[in-house]
Amino acid sequence: MKKIIMILFFLAVLPLNLYPQWTQLSIPTSNDLYSVFFNNATTGYVSGSLNGNVIKTTDGGTSWVFFSADTTSTFYDMYFSDLQTGVVGGSSKQIYLTTNGGENWNLTTSGSGTIYSIAFKYPVKYAASSSPTVIDKSTDGGNSWVSITPPFSDILKGCYFQSNLLGFVCGSNGTLWKTTDGCVTWNSRQQDSSYNFEKLSFFNNSTTGFVVGSGGVMLKTTDSGESWSSVNTETTNTLYSVTLLGTTLGWAVGENGIILKTWDGGDNWYAQNTPTSNTLYAIQMSGANNGYIVGSGGVVLRTNNGGGPPIGVISNKNEIPDNYALMQNYPNPFNPNTIIKYLLPMSSFVTLTVYDNIGNEITKLVNASQSAGYYEVDFNGENLGSGIYFYKITADNFTASRKMVLIK
Repeated sequence: MKKIIMILFFLAVLPLNLYPQWTQLSIPTSNDLYSVFFNNATTGYVSGSLNGNVIKTTDGGTSWVFFSADTTSTFYDMYFSDLQTGVVGGSSKQIYLTTNGGENWNLTTSGSGTIYSIAFKYPVKYAASSSPTVIDKSTDGGNSWVSITPPFSDILKGCYFQSNLLGFVCGSNGTLWKTTDGCVTWNSRQQDSSYNFEKLSFFNNSTTGFVVGSGGVMLKTTDSGESWSSVNTETTNTLYSVTLLGTTLGWAVGENGIILKTWDGGDNWYAQNTPTSNTLYAIQMSGANNGYIVGSGGVVLRTNNGGGPPIGVISNKNEIPDNYALMQNYPNPFNPNTIIKYLLPMSSFVTLTVYDNIGNEITKLVNASQSAGYYEVDFNGENLGSGIYFYKITADNFTASRKMVLIK
């Protein structure tokens, strides 16, 4: 026991840092990136305001190769059906097709307007285009396209198809439309016109989906788009992209580097640690653990653990406690996650801070005004060394601290 205590003591006084679960990659551009697609954890593509270039990696972002589509277009979305075959779309209504893994690109359609979103259900592809507002449809895997004029004229930013016939588009002024016959007819599911929707997505083979947009708006449907209800994201940052996996996992990204994740099918969304304040425009997950995000200034983020646990607070405001209290974390000792709970009998400005054994601040878990209620915070020590740590709460005139032990 004495040896264990001594080891913990020496580990506790080592320099410690809390790193985010998304890491920023080095990439040979500082231009804005709007689209990302990875076939697997290591092979993928990014593009954006790159004068018609698509950048490819085959080693998970360690190195990158530029491939030109022989255009000056900005590309806003892309989709690959396999390692060799993919399409990109963007300004001048240009759609390019590659059949050799991005080395060469062939122009398959062009015109006026901008393509912001591409959806694929083999062998049919759809592309949402604005100014003029049209839906481009390909039934031969992207070799040729037919323009379909829908019964609305708002700017379209997102499209998603669950099958060759069932699909959705979204855009400005709360535009949200549904088709069940491959764009022959459309049914309006328009919501609050004060919002501009950016992208939408559905869980695999599910009637549950989400649309995101300006002001942190997020709407959820559980009946295949017939009705939509508001979801609280606790942010006013515009959300530019949402992606869903299986039946429970989902991520959304947007302004000021915000990354949100759900573990429960979208009932609750929690912020994850982020290493950037750049605007994030697109996210793509090749599995529950491996994913990539792109954004302004050439930022590219990668995770191999799903982005890690959430930051922030889960609250229960249905019951009001009688007194302030800071509870002992559980589990304790822990590795690497533990829950810290505290009670607020009245609205207070709360700071909850974690320190190492010699008093160096590790991180602030909470630094905000909160209503009366019961709260819990998830603390992750994955990137910390074994040792003794302290957490301290200050809420108005109340102060308390407790000890916790991380053992790896």
